[in-house]
Amino acid sequence: DRIAVAGVRNGRGWIPAQLYATALVVGGCAILLAPVRWWLRKKLATYSYGGDADGNVCLTATAVCGTSGTNHASSNVKCHYPGDAGIYATGLFATAVANTLLEATVDNSQVPPPAGFHTPVAALHHSGGSRPLVEQLRGMGATIHVEVRNNNGETQLVDAAELRSRL
Repeated sequence: DRIAVAGVRNGRGWIPAQLYATALVVGGCAILLAPVRWWLRKKLATYSYGGDADGNVCLTATAVCGTSGTNHASSNVKCHYPGDAGIYATGLFATAVANTLLEATVDNSQVPPPAGFHTPVAALHHSGGSRPLVEQLRGMGATIHVEVRNNNGETQLVDAAELRSRL
């Protein structure tokens, strides 16, 4: 796309575009050879897409505001998601985001997400903040704990569904 266009205008990108096209042609011809197909089948047979349903993904994140002095605001987030990080957790996040966006775009939605390509946080910011996505994740077995400490050292638990992005 841009590589080929840039190469026509000023000469840059022409060589990478030609190498890419050559790799496609050589790869297409190589797959016609029986030894290459045999090697590829053997390589793919060793990989398992099964995943581990009993696995867990645990996340601990800490944010600290300011570094001077001993009193500074901070927050700790501890998340636990069921399934391994490959197949199961990826599917959990994809399904939760898809369901949340689907619910945000129904006909009777008060504030639909903006048009175009956006991250889930930006797209859902005007459609109820983090509440719909957090509720979807919790409904699928995820746990999310947020603890906030203010400048005085007092800590309090905050519901992750109540957090709002300041976009």
